[in-house]
Amino acid sequence: MKHFSLLTALLLALILNSCKKDVNTIPLSESHLTSLAAVSNGLLSYYTFNGNAKDSITHFEGIVHDAVLIAGKYGMSDQAYCFKDSHKYISLPHGIVADSLSTYAVYVRFKADSGTLIHSGDMSKSGSSLEIINKSIIYKWNFHGYLSSVNAKPNVVKVGEWNDLVVSVQNQIASVYLNGVIVTGEMTWSPSQGQHINSTVPHFGIAKYLPLGADLLGASFENGKYDKFLDGAIDELRFYNRSLSTTEVAALANK
Repeated sequence: MKHFSLLTALLLALILNSCKKDVNTIPLSESHLTSLAAVSNGLLSYYTFNGNAKDSITHFEGIVHDAVLIAGKYGMSDQAYCFKDSHKYISLPHGIVADSLSTYAVYVRFKADSGTLIHSGDMSKSGSSLEIINKSIIYKWNFHGYLSSVNAKPNVVKVGEWNDLVVSVQNQIASVYLNGVIVTGEMTWSPSQGQHINSTVPHFGIAKYLPLGADLLGASFENGKYDKFLDGAIDELRFYNRSLSTTEVAALANK
């Protein structure tokens, strides 16, 4: 029993140590606190990750599956969740309703150049997923077999550093911001059969086309199994029912 406890403690220490490497903390100024307070209109959910995975607005709490608390973006202990190796994720049993969600905003630090940040549904059927792939951000969704995606420009993600990521929808067009700067790149859209819609516009932000949704953090779910686990950390996750202006995005990024 003692050997098992010692082994468990050593493994936990290794995980925590790997999460703490390459941490770049950012000073939290009074002016930044004021800016953040101003970006509260339309806030549906706000996960501060201050010691737990509870939504400070709805008070629903995510179920943590082996992810561990570490120091957050501002250097304060137990204010971010680290996802290291496979099968570490947070499930949101009371996930955000898709037709009410227009913006994701999250601080994230990547240890690897691929992995899933936020996921909803089952991508093999109908679902959506916000991922990092080869140091780029991609938001993709599947509406009954019709796949669509919005990609950021290549090689924009800073691995090993905190990144402020925002995906926001206005007039049914998605914009991707990283550290306060718009980085939206290629957009692809596969229209549903029988729908007469301009295929040059990526239509999410409307419920029937499966817009932004959220019920899983740090992993995707496809073909009945969890996959594409995040190797990194997440801090201060916000969901809004409206699009954000460039000024508001800059405020979240401490610009």
